[in-house]
Amino acid sequence: VIPNIQAYYMFDTSLLSVGVGARIYTVLLWSFLYPTVMGEVHLGRFDVNLNVGGLAGVLMGLGPVFETATGPWVTMDLSAGFRVTPWFRVGLGAFAVAYTEFPGAFPYALYVSGKFIVNPGSRRE
Repeated sequence: VIPNIQAYYMFDTSLLSVGVGARIYTVLLWSFLYPTVMGEVHLGRFDVNLNVGGLAGVLMGLGPVFETATGPWVTMDLSAGFRVTPWFRVGLGAFAVAYTEFPGAFPYALYVSGKFIVNPGSRRE
């Protein structure tokens, strides 16, 4: 289990939402924050989400540790989920990292998720 938080400024339409913001992964002692762009298609109670981020980030940890990480890397996250309620979604996804200095390596992970959605301006049911 690797918790993460995503925060976006959203541009909504009836079918597609686009957001610009940041994502932070944390394992409690270490956290990594980086910029992302996301697009989400709404198909009734199903949502398909594509999240792309990277190029720069900040590693934070105990100690205190605060390091920047820049370079030719990018993350991609594609997921699909079912909205159980307007504020909770369950789904499946795939997360990958691409690093241009290692073109033969493309690490990825498949996952099952539960996502809590906090969207103060949303009226979507």
